[in-house]
Amino acid sequence: MSALHPKNQEQVKQFEQEGVKQQLGQYTDIQERAVNEMKQDKNVDKAQLEREITNLNSLKKEQELLSKNDYLAHSRDDAIRCIRYK
Repeated sequence: MSALHPKNQEQVKQFEQEGVKQQLGQYTDIQERAVNEMKQDKNVDKAQLEREITNLNSLKKEQELLSKNDYLAHSRDDAIRCIRYK
């Protein structure tokens, strides 16, 4: 099967997770650029800048959590495979 036609539900889930990670990465990059531009603007509304920084930090935290969940899922799968083959 091709990448556009997944073989099973697990592969579908994996494709969806990769898509979410890519989109989140793009949103984070855009937000980071916006924050950097606002920091350079001398007339920026400080409250708005703080909100944008908070949003950026939230996006970064979400990326971190997704990475940890991905790592934990792979570790769990590896442990299950080891148990099956004993």
